[in-house]
Amino acid sequence: MVDDSELLPTGTLAISRSSSDTDWSVLPLELRVVAGPDLGKVFSASRDRIVVGVHETADLTLSDRTVSRFHCELSLSDNRILLTDLGSRNGTFVGGIGILSAHIPPGSRIVVGSSELEVGLGAVPVSLGLTRESSFGGLVGVSVPMRAAFALLEKARPGPARSRPPSRSTSAANAATRHS
Repeated sequence: MVDDSELLPTGTLAISRSSSDTDWSVLPLELRVVAGPDLGKVFSASRDRIVVGVHETADLTLSDRTVSRFHCELSLSDNRILLTDLGSRNGTFVGGIGILSAHIPPGSRIVVGSSELEVGLGAVPVSLGLTRESSFGGLVGVSVPMRAAFALLEKARPGPARSRPPSRSTSAANAATRHS
């Protein structure tokens, strides 16, 4: 985990950029379970967000029966850690205060169900892999999160063998199909 000396004076995180404009990196989010059924479990993100819950597709999967399937999400937003409750049944708390969405500093402790998680930052940066493009199909955006999303959509776009789009698709899926 990273100590406070590696944060900017404002408490924000530094996002580094290479000279290529498509190679941005951030220190990865880390969560350590410090209380609850999964005591000692640690998760280090390989991207700029972590979803916590009991569902098998959650990034940090807990066995705590008082945690929702998709309980909360931590993401890097505006060079800060953003904690968002995902409509959990028992709430998400920091310092005894219920959180719907708030920026929190590294070292914060989050209570979900009967589990307590400590938020930290890893020591080895994770590349966000951006595209140079500012649009994808009908979608437009120049921010780092949008360019990261466009890079993922480029990878997921149908190839020659999968050129037929699903009958009920989202805007992103439609954009991926039109962009191929």
